[in-house]
Amino acid sequence: VKPSRLLLRLEAEIAAAPTSVEADCKRAERAAYLARLGRFDEARAELDAIRQRYGRSPQVAVSAWVNFAEGILSYFNNVAVSDDRVQRAHALSVAAGLRSLQAVCAAWLAQWDCAKLDWDRLAPRMAEALQLAHPHDHGARSRASLVAAQALHIGGRPDLAQIWNRRAKD
Repeated sequence: VKPSRLLLRLEAEIAAAPTSVEADCKRAERAAYLARLGRFDEARAELDAIRQRYGRSPQVAVSAWVNFAEGILSYFNNVAVSDDRVQRAHALSVAAGLRSLQAVCAAWLAQWDCAKLDWDRLAPRMAEALQLAHPHDHGARSRASLVAAQALHIGGRPDLAQIWNRRAKD
């Protein structure tokens, strides 16, 4: 099976990372993606290895990314809307000024708000994701756009949902 462009990009970023902390953040991001692909054992093994490396000297960026990946792993492995790990990752990313991670966490939290039909929480989280995401933060921007499309479909506005679906592909 040919690896996806995202997986190839993440592996290149891991190899080019200037520090081990940055490389391990990218490894955790890759683990989240592996979980989305259903490769749960690989994702779990990667996260276990990262946790072992930082057991005695935690790094906030690594902890934030590991929490995010664990939340994604739990969601795709259990098919349950349990957002506590992603909420923790979001809080850590806010505290540490990790803007890209904050945006992607907000987008996924909006996804789960949509699943729970929690419109009051969904809108500000989606706005946060879109405002914070840099143009190259495709994961956050596309996830937030897909959430908007899904919410509009649920709300009976498929015409507006199509606009957001197109934005998700940009």
